[in-house]
Amino acid sequence: MRLRSIPVSRGFQVALLVAGVAIGATCSGTSGKSKAKQPKSSAAAACPDCSQKATGLTQPNQPPGFEFPAYQRIGVGQEIGFGLEVVDHEADVVKVELIGKPDSALFDPYTLTVIWKPTRKDIPAGHFSVRITEKQRASGETRIFVKDFSIEVTRNKQQLPTAQPLGPAVETLITIHDPNRLAQVNRDWPIDKLLEHGAKLYIAALPDKERDAAAKPDKKALYLSYLKTLADANDNPRVDPSAGEFDRYSFGNPRDWKIITLRPRLDKNWMELRIVYKAKAHEATYAMFKFRLVIANATKPGQREVNNKEFSRLTLEAFFSKNGTLDESLFRDKRAHAKRTALFMKSILEYKNDAYEWATATFLGIPSESRLGGGSIKTANGLYESGDGWAWNVAKLHIEGGVVTAYNSPIKGFATAVAPSADGKTWDMKCAPIFDPNSDDFNKLFEGLCRDSGHVDLPGSGNGYGDGERGGPIVSARKDAVNMFVNFKNEQSAEHLPARDPRRDLFEEKGMTCSQCHVRRFGVRDMRDKTAYDPSAGEPTNQNKSQATTYFVIVPTERWQPYAIDFQEKQECKFKVAIKRWTGIDTSLTCPLDVK
Repeated sequence: MRLRSIPVSRGFQVALLVAGVAIGATCSGTSGKSKAKQPKSSAAAACPDCSQKATGLTQPNQPPGFEFPAYQRIGVGQEIGFGLEVVDHEADVVKVELIGKPDSALFDPYTLTVIWKPTRKDIPAGHFSVRITEKQRASGETRIFVKDFSIEVTRNKQQLPTAQPLGPAVETLITIHDPNRLAQVNRDWPIDKLLEHGAKLYIAALPDKERDAAAKPDKKALYLSYLKTLADANDNPRVDPSAGEFDRYSFGNPRDWKIITLRPRLDKNWMELRIVYKAKAHEATYAMFKFRLVIANATKPGQREVNNKEFSRLTLEAFFSKNGTLDESLFRDKRAHAKRTALFMKSILEYKNDAYEWATATFLGIPSESRLGGGSIKTANGLYESGDGWAWNVAKLHIEGGVVTAYNSPIKGFATAVAPSADGKTWDMKCAPIFDPNSDDFNKLFEGLCRDSGHVDLPGSGNGYGDGERGGPIVSARKDAVNMFVNFKNEQSAEHLPARDPRRDLFEEKGMTCSQCHVRRFGVRDMRDKTAYDPSAGEPTNQNKSQATTYFVIVPTERWQPYAIDFQEKQECKFKVAIKRWTGIDTSLTCPLDVK
């Protein structure tokens, strides 16, 4: 692998050798009481992640969190890349600078990515220093923190860190992530081939006239159009195939993308298969393909039943014995598991049930997560000013000029309030009053964001990539980032439904925004708490439990994030319940929880 020439941050020569402490701090960590009214949920009082407006409480402003790189030692000539991962839970403005590094390391200040290939001169260690400048949103006051760390350099190549196995259920079924277990699917399905397959499924589902007019999918053109969605969402020409700055080394070859996780989501209301690719680039870039077994606009109960029964059946055939015992021999034999995983993936992607015209494999879209600069704010001169570099977008397919191509869809909205369902058996989403055109509290600035389903779209601007809170007419957003829609996330959407309200989990990915899900310090709901799913038990009085901060990526990479580990346990339980519900088979999966 080769190193690229990347501009170095202007603050690079400043030497502040203060290990993880604040300097020049002017804030006492307290602020005045909020004048906002109390929220509608009793869970709000126990929700430190919600804004003062949502909770009616004040909380000391916490320092930004910094995730130290997973690498402890590497060998001479061994190339690594990592991000400077910073999270501020109060959504303060945060500027991240690399102010000390080995001469052999390169740094991109826009994506906050370090690339390092140490030389013999770097023995015995490379030393790095990161300056974090926090400007508090509430007070405007500034604090500076410096984080120092070192990575040992040896003469010999070192084994790089990887997420450790969590047991047979996780490794062979829930989150398949071992490269050896994914070897066959990577040979079978390079990313451009899966794009082409998704496009064929998309065209096949079109009305006759549109289907007949559509050209045969071109996998090269599809791949390039997908890269353009990343370039648009991140304002980064290095991912734009039509730009002179296009990075062909990192993004030019679709075969350089690798499947890093296969996730059969039996825990969802509508079961689906998720296939996560990672780009070759050191700037972390993930593409998650989603497929299910019935057409995309399926809404009837019978369609959900077919989808979930058949998905459960295919899962049982692939990974369980006939009596419902998880085949743990696959945990020991990675090669056999790789073959079984490939057959399972094929059975989902090529599914067809002639008994129903709508029962066919369907491509849903590509939610994407990347540290390509989409969460960074630029100065007027185009230089990095603040932010963490991360952004989320959702690529879908459409026909343009008779050709199927990828584009960034407006992101379907999120929960802002709830009400008992019509039958009183569960909670349904509804638009909070400020977004609801039928409410006296409706704000016309948010016209069009409230959907009939109760979702509320993020308040974007311009072509959907801007932040409507920073000015301009508001439209449905096509991207999300931690430093975007701050008032929406921390105030408007939390006033009636705090961030830690366990009922948010009922709505799966629509319970909170992309960035809120990936940057969090709390887990999922207590499965034993009946109030979280049954209105007859009253409103929740407990919040989702606290846990260590999750930094951006939920799938396992060099390590497991705290939320991801907690999630695996809950998923095993939900898998067991779901399979029993849809097939009648009681599997050997463990589930000590009372799951609804």
